Amino acid sequence: VADAAAVAADAAVVATELGYYPSDLALRYVDALASTLDLPLCGAIVGGTILLRSALFPLGILTMRHTARMQKAKPELEVLQQRINSDPSVQTDRRKMDTYQRQMAALLEKHEVKPWLIFAFPLAQLPIFMSMFFGLRRLGEVFPEAAANGGALWFPDLSVADETFVLPLVTAGLFLAMIEVGADGMGAQSSAQQATFKNAMRAMAVLMIPMTYSFPSGVFCYWVSANTFSLGQTLVLNKVPGAREALGV
Repeated sequence: VADAAAVAADAAVVATELGYYPSDLALRYVDALASTLDLPLCGAIVGGTILLRSALFPLGILTMRHTARMQKAKPELEVLQQRINSDPSVQTDRRKMDTYQRQMAALLEKHEVKPWLIFAFPLAQLPIFMSMFFGLRRLGEVFPEAAANGGALWFPDLSVADETFVLPLVTAGLFLAMIEVGADGMGAQSSAQQATFKNAMRAMAVLMIPMTYSFPSGVFCYWVSANTFSLGQTLVLNKVPGAREALGV
């Protein structure tokens, strides 16, 4: 008990020495969950990831709605774009260009599309992903004792790489599954674009294994839980009858 108290006290001191860079905030967040809920660090990482993704869920649904509306509006938008491209007067006649722009805005309003919302979810998710990634790579430096004993199953030490390669393989497999089912907007392109995009992402899924196998296990705890959440969310939306209609997607 005394040793556990000492480790907790040391962790509290280290946490107070952390700054307020995004990666430091990510480590503070994980440490706060571990301390408050009396969880090992791997549990805090998984639980914290689920909380973050749940908080972003409404924004993800909003992005899906506007992406779906944009797909419906696309045929009319393409016709208008062709008219603009075939009209040489738009290069010299500002009023003609303004007319086309008003028609474009009217089409978007007709289909209730706000183009910037299509990018809202990935833009919101990117800083969180980067903060967690760079923070968890330093987990062993900031919380050496807690990280060394904060793992589970075959990866007890979160500060070192998984020597069995199971975590890199699981992460790559989940990433590949996300590509196939179109998780997180991976299937929002047109059919031709989608085929090219999927092939590129499939290659990336394979390359992820040699590129990331040396990362600390703590990073993979985050990736596995985040990818599992994305995959589960997409499967629910695609397979559960009435789920998309209930959410207006």
